[in-house]
Amino acid sequence: MVCCSTPQTPSTAQTTNPSGPLTALGAGICLLWIGYATAIFPGGRACTWFELCTDGFSPDWLASDAQDVVGSHWQHAKDHGYLKEVSTAVVKHLSNWDGGDVLELAAGSGYAPAVWHDIFQEADLCTRTLLTDIQPKTKTWEALRKEKNALRTMHEDFSFECGTFSYVASSVDATEAQAALEDIVPTWGLDGKEIRMIHLSLHHFEPNLVHQILEDATRANAAVLIVDHSPNAGGALYNGALGLKQLIKLIPGILMRNPIKVLLAPAVPIIIAGLWHDATVSILRSYSQTELHQMIRATEEGKHYNIQSFRSASYGEWIGIPTFLRLPFMDDHVMNFVFATPTGEKSYKKHHVNSPAESNGTVEPSRVYGTPIITESPPVSASMQMALLLLVGIVSYKTLIDDKAPKKKRKLVPALGDSGLIGKPAILAVGTSNPPHEWTIEHVEAALQWFQENNSDIVNDDFIPFMRRVHKTSGVDTRKFGDPPPSLEALARGEMPTGMYARKGSPGVDERRDYWAKWAPKMAIEASTKAIANWGGRKEDITHVIFHSCTGFKAPGVELDVVDALKLTGVRRRLGINYMGCFGGFTGMSVAKAFCEADPTATVLVVCAETCYAHISLSDNRSKSIGNCFFADGGAAAIIGAGRPGDWAITDQQTKTLGTETRELMTWRPSSFNYDMYLDKGIGLKFGMHLYWNMKSYLRSVCSESATEIEWCVHPGGKGILDFFCSDKLGLGITKETLGRSYDVLKRHGNMSSGTIFFVLEDLMKEAREHPTEIKPTAVCFGFGPGLTLEIAELRRIGSDSSHS
Repeated sequence: MVCCSTPQTPSTAQTTNPSGPLTALGAGICLLWIGYATAIFPGGRACTWFELCTDGFSPDWLASDAQDVVGSHWQHAKDHGYLKEVSTAVVKHLSNWDGGDVLELAAGSGYAPAVWHDIFQEADLCTRTLLTDIQPKTKTWEALRKEKNALRTMHEDFSFECGTFSYVASSVDATEAQAALEDIVPTWGLDGKEIRMIHLSLHHFEPNLVHQILEDATRANAAVLIVDHSPNAGGALYNGALGLKQLIKLIPGILMRNPIKVLLAPAVPIIIAGLWHDATVSILRSYSQTELHQMIRATEEGKHYNIQSFRSASYGEWIGIPTFLRLPFMDDHVMNFVFATPTGEKSYKKHHVNSPAESNGTVEPSRVYGTPIITESPPVSASMQMALLLLVGIVSYKTLIDDKAPKKKRKLVPALGDSGLIGKPAILAVGTSNPPHEWTIEHVEAALQWFQENNSDIVNDDFIPFMRRVHKTSGVDTRKFGDPPPSLEALARGEMPTGMYARKGSPGVDERRDYWAKWAPKMAIEASTKAIANWGGRKEDITHVIFHSCTGFKAPGVELDVVDALKLTGVRRRLGINYMGCFGGFTGMSVAKAFCEADPTATVLVVCAETCYAHISLSDNRSKSIGNCFFADGGAAAIIGAGRPGDWAITDQQTKTLGTETRELMTWRPSSFNYDMYLDKGIGLKFGMHLYWNMKSYLRSVCSESATEIEWCVHPGGKGILDFFCSDKLGLGITKETLGRSYDVLKRHGNMSSGTIFFVLEDLMKEAREHPTEIKPTAVCFGFGPGLTLEIAELRRIGSDSSHS
């Protein structure tokens, strides 16, 4: 390792190496850092410092330094005139509009759009700059906003003035920026005067995703400025020197702010190698200007755009090397700029600009679009790419960590279960229940259509088309509710439907509460009755009852209704757990396990009952109304106690809570009419990224088997999360057939919130009874909910002594 010196004998070290303690400290820091990266990232993946900081996976005290390095690059480019050519074209375009709105799609640290904001203000343009990102960095952005002395801050109505520099604090998907801004900033891009910018980000995305980002921008008739690495050999060779130059300039300020960082000095070689490695990979996978032209042209409105290309200064200029001292490839450019402007032929703008024709002529859309196009115009030859990647890989391997996951000693589990788990807390039986009335997609859409037509003051014309689009991809065919579905024939005849929502206006709190109070106890009692019957034990032996619901409450609680209805005379303790959300079943399971571990004679009845129908949101806010398409009513119960052969022991449970920035992405809060379920667009990305980086380490922490050697029981919160588990992106090697139980529950019942996981487990336990040799003896369960929270439970089938043979 770079930071470790050659070993010496003790006597030599004491007499000739007074810096031994400092070297040892440096080695310790290196090892701690490697341990941190290994623990956080899957499979022991070599994770560079720069990746860790800029992607948001490091503490603020370290990430801020990386952001300062990036920011200094942009300020350096502005101060030395490296942006002059492209900025002249952009300023000219805005001048034709007398100003306009500037939207940054991937703001990151925010320094790049801040520099552009200064350029526009110096040109005396009336612009409004808005920062967005799929991972908003609001603390950094707020500091920049204050620094820019914006004329005024954002108000709820987003009514900006000239010179405003502000941001959207929630996640904004660049592929749907137009729709997001229509909801959040109604006045944005008025008359089509808008420029969308994206800096140093497109190289992270595959061509199809880039196409979606550009399609959304051109559909809005916005000008587009793309700034990214120039994919060349100079970039691969000298980006480390460029980054080091900027870092050295910033070190005095960094140490003045936080002197303790001087302890990181021995790790500087690792930091430099890591920065070089990350930037090199980014440079080699960046799109060329020709490819970016092709992608713009490939959009539906792309033919109505003029495209200009620019390049920044070279690495030699940027680093400050005189011409006669420059090494090979130092004259390669650092960055590419592609500026696309609408011609006005398909425009609704009041002002438009006819940009100069492209110097390279019109580029036809790629005929192989949807696959990498590097082979058509490679700025770096294939052999050069291989050599550079090999060189960087060797350095990264030697200075960071091995890319191989440590092999864990396999624990052999008998095919029919482990007899050593007899008597341990286990799931003994499961029972489920639903209201009697089945609703299809057609029923739901017909009811919502009727409501829209009779409540146009509450929902607009886009409400039903949006519901239909979500229904089409929801993976849900039928759901069960307490109210009967509307008669399609009766609605066609103009007759009024029946039920809670068959009225003008939204149902009140009393009606929704009464619905829960009627159906939650019914489902709880029915599910408990089935669970006890499946268990086969004496109901008098049940010692504890736990009840969970997040769709309603009352006192005395439903747990007492269950005790009274089933005459559970042996109950010593009952407990109500509320508002945990979709992972409430996991919480009930963990509390029951704790009861059983404290008292081996305990037998616990865990009950969940949810009436999501009572909280259908009749709102134009898509994040609030999207749940209408897949949430449903359902109840479930599980008996947990000392395990017998054939039962499923609860061998491990873990709770993982994502970062504080995810707290507001999924919320469940009371309103004047109901509980509003808010589901932000960024939920999928946050869970996806968290699982991408951590899934393999999570699996290793709960079981020794590989992903293909266990049974999977994933809470069917939605089709998207199930699809992600099976995707190549997560790399688990499992298929949709592996998650067949979860897909089937979603299809037949929808998402019934906290009790849904028990519907999946009910199918697993039934299959294990009917085909014991075909079901693997280990199951891993995953649940998701507000927080954002990830719940994991490992279950192991208990075997008899004879099963070992």
